[in-house]
Amino acid sequence: MLDAKIIRESFDPKLLSALFKNFSNQYIALFELIDNAIDDRQQNEKLIVSIDYDPEEEKLSIKNFNGNGMSIDDLQKFFTWGYSEKNSGRIGRYGQGGKAALGYLAKSFTIKSHLKKSNFGCCVKIKDWENREVGFTDGFEISMYQSQRDDSDVTFEIYNLKKEFKIDTIRERIRKIYRPLITQKKAEFIVDNEPIKCLPINYDRNTYKKFKTEFELKGIKYTLTGEFGIVDDPNSERGGFRIFQFGRSVAEKEYFGHIDPSKRWNVDRLYGELYIDFDLPLSMNKTEIDKDSDLWHLIAHTMHKEIEDIMKEAIDYKTPTMKESKAVESINKKINKSK
Repeated sequence: MLDAKIIRESFDPKLLSALFKNFSNQYIALFELIDNAIDDRQQNEKLIVSIDYDPEEEKLSIKNFNGNGMSIDDLQKFFTWGYSEKNSGRIGRYGQGGKAALGYLAKSFTIKSHLKKSNFGCCVKIKDWENREVGFTDGFEISMYQSQRDDSDVTFEIYNLKKEFKIDTIRERIRKIYRPLITQKKAEFIVDNEPIKCLPINYDRNTYKKFKTEFELKGIKYTLTGEFGIVDDPNSERGGFRIFQFGRSVAEKEYFGHIDPSKRWNVDRLYGELYIDFDLPLSMNKTEIDKDSDLWHLIAHTMHKEIEDIMKEAIDYKTPTMKESKAVESINKKINKSK
C-alpha cells in the first residue's frame, strides 16, 4: 500500500497581475479607491473627498479630510493582500480592491497621510506597482514629514495613468453612487474644485412615503429604511429602487419580485431608495448583490410586501409615461396621415 500524501494550498504572488485586471472599466476601479476614502469617515464628522484629474500630466489625485487618517501600521495593513478590518459600517471588506484598482489604473502612486492632532505625517512612493514578474516586492520605504495642521488627511496621488477619464462622468456617477451621503451631509465631494450637489427627487407628494421595517434571520434583527413614490418628472430619477449599503449604491432598478417595466410600462414611474446599514453579500467590486444568499431572500420578501400598495398605484397612475406618450403621439401621426 502506498503511503498517503498531503498537498497544501499555496498562493503564487504573480496572481496579483490577474487581480489588477479584475475591473470592466476605469470608473469601477476609481470608485474602489473612493470607497476607501469613504471608509476613513469618522462618526459625527463630515468627510470631505476631493478628486482632481490632469489628463496632460496623466495624474489623478484622491484626497480626504476629517477622516481617521492612516498610521504606519495602517499602511502596513493596506499593503497586506486579503487583510481587512472593515466589518461593520464599512463599504470595503475583501482587503484587495483598492490595491488591485491601483494596478488597473496606473503604474505609479504616492500615499501621504497625516493623523489628526499629529505633528508628523508619513509618505510612501511606489514607482512600479504594475511590474509583478517577481511577485511580492521586498518592501516600501516610508518617509516622515513635519506638519503644522491639526486636521487629518489622506492623499492618493496616482500617476503614469493607463486610463483616461471624463470629469462629467465622474461627477454624475458620484451623484448616483453616494447620493445618501451627500443629501444627509455625511460627506462632501469636490471634483476639480466643483462641489457635487444632488437634486431632490420630484415625487408626487400624494404617493411619497418614508418607511422603516424589520425582519429576523437566525436570531438577528435587521432594519431596512428608505423612501419611495411615483415620479412624473422625466428629468428626475425613476425606474425601481436603488439600493444603498452604508450610503453606497450597490444595485438599481430593483422591483423585489414585482413586475418591471418590461411587462408594464407604468411601473417605470416608481422610484425608491433602500438604505441597508448591515453587511450584505456582494460581488468583489460591489457591482452586484449575491441574490442566492438567505439574507437577500428575506430582504426581497420584506420589501415585496412593503411596496405592494405603491406598485398598484404605479400600475394605475393616470399620467402617461414618456414611452406611452411617444407611442400615442406616433399613433396619432399615423391616423392623421391616413385622413
